[in-house]
Amino acid sequence: MKLVITCRFEQDVLERLRQDWDVTHLPPAPGTLGLPRGELNKAIAGADILVTEGDGINAKVLAANPQLKVVFATHGNPNIIVDMAAATKAGVLVAHAPARNDVTVAEVAVAFMVLISRHLVQGHEWMMAGEWVRPDPLRAFFTFMGTELENRTAGLVGFGNIARQVCKRLRAFDMNVVAYDPYLSAEAVAAAGAKKVSLDELLKTSDFVSMHVHVTPETKGMIGTREFALMKPTAYLINTGRAGAVDEQAMIDALTNKRIAGAALDVHHKEPLPVDHPLMKLSNVVLTPHIAGTTVEMVRRHSAIAERNLAAIKAGLVPPNLFNKDVLTSTGLRWKPTHK
Repeated sequence: MKLVITCRFEQDVLERLRQDWDVTHLPPAPGTLGLPRGELNKAIAGADILVTEGDGINAKVLAANPQLKVVFATHGNPNIIVDMAAATKAGVLVAHAPARNDVTVAEVAVAFMVLISRHLVQGHEWMMAGEWVRPDPLRAFFTFMGTELENRTAGLVGFGNIARQVCKRLRAFDMNVVAYDPYLSAEAVAAAGAKKVSLDELLKTSDFVSMHVHVTPETKGMIGTREFALMKPTAYLINTGRAGAVDEQAMIDALTNKRIAGAALDVHHKEPLPVDHPLMKLSNVVLTPHIAGTTVEMVRRHSAIAERNLAAIKAGLVPPNLFNKDVLTSTGLRWKPTHK
C-alpha cells in the first residue's frame, strides 16, 4: 500500500518504513504543519494511508480520494484536524497518537507555576531594562519576593494523561494535588497521586488552578466570574490546555481587579494574540505563543506511535490507537483487518 506522510517525522523511523511501504514524505515548509492549501488532494492521489499533523481532513477530501483507507493524525485528539463523523461515514479508519506530548505540555505547566510564583519573568525584564543598578541593588530582592511550591496546593481541572504527568512532577515539589474530573473515580485519581474533589472545593483551596480539559459543551467557559470569585486572591491560573474552557472577559476582569494573583497562559481565545489585547497590558500575566506542546521528543514520540500502528495494519490487525472504533461496523469500510 502507498503511504504518504505530510508531517514532521523522525528520519530513522522513516527509513525503516521504506523497507515495507511505498513511502512518500512531503515535509511541511518551515513554520507550517501541513501542505499549502489546495495541494493535499494532489499529494495523496493514490495513497492508501495518510500520516498528517496539520492537514484538514473533511468530507470533500475523503470523497475526492476514495482509495484512502486510513488516516493517522499525530494529535492526541484527532478531532482537531479530522472530521470524525465524515471519516466514519466514509469507512475510513482514523488512528491517533495519544500521549505524544503529555510530558511536553506537563513540563510547561509546572514551569509556569515556578515562573509566575517567583516573578522570574519580571525579574528578567527588570535586568534587561537596566533596573538592577546601584545605588539600590537590593530593591529587586524585596520587589520580587515570591512564594515556594512546597506545601502549596495545585488543583488540576481534568485529570487525563497530561494532568497525571503534571501531578507526578508536582509531587516531587512536595505539593498537595487535588483534581476535578467527573469521569474518574476517587480511587483512580488517588492511584495517580491526587485527591478527587468537586470543582468548587478545588477553586477554594488551590494556590494554582491548572486547566487540562478539552472544550466541549460541558466545559466551554467553565471557569467564569463565579468561579474566579471562589479562588483565593493569592491564587494563580495556569492554562496549557484549551483557551475556551475559560471565560476570557471574566479572566481579564479577575486579573485587572487583582481578584486572583495572576495567570500563565499558553493558549488564547484569538491566536495570534493581537498586540493591543488587554492581556498584553497586564503585569500579572505570563504569556507564551502556544508552544507548550512542541519539542523534539514529541516528534520522535508520534513517529514511533505511527510506526506501531502501521506495523499492525501491515499485519492485517486493527491499529492499536484506532480512534473511531465504531467505523469497524461500517458496511462501507475501506480497509478490513484480516486478523483479530
